[in-house]
Amino acid sequence: MKILIVGKPNTGKSALIHRLLFDQFKHAPIPPTIGIDYHSWTCPITQTRVQLCDTSGHVVFRPIMTSYLQHAHVALVVFNPQDLDPPDDWIREVILRPHCQLILVAHHHGPDASAPLPAWSKRYTTLACNASTGHGVRHTFQEVVRLHAASLPSPPTEPTQSPTAPNTWWRCCWC
Repeated sequence: MKILIVGKPNTGKSALIHRLLFDQFKHAPIPPTIGIDYHSWTCPITQTRVQLCDTSGHVVFRPIMTSYLQHAHVALVVFNPQDLDPPDDWIREVILRPHCQLILVAHHHGPDASAPLPAWSKRYTTLACNASTGHGVRHTFQEVVRLHAASLPSPPTEPTQSPTAPNTWWRCCWC
């Protein structure tokens, strides 16, 4: 499973991944991501191996990010809930790709995680977390894996034997 993490600059995309992988928060500024950084994580609940693609939020890298959206299963659009300007451009980019599931992540900054979610975010699947305190980070990524698995079509069932022809097997259209 491939998750592309996108959003405006300085929304804490790299800090979320660092907290998830190492359960640490760097109080020193994290250098900006140049292009894309790749990380691997295994969801402890489903044992699903996840490739995390941490992207730069800077405009000059936008063409690279949109090409990576073509291969992503899920796009996490990280935003600061105190920012009044929604990340509409990223939301539009993901919606244009029906194979890629859109999930918003409200990343609260600092120890106070009490900021309410903006009204516009309620139109989408939105999860909230805080990398500085660690609150909700692991749960957010586990929930993303669960939501993606729930969106997949169920596997075909075993063919059943017809009651009128005991040796004839019927298969569904997926086989």
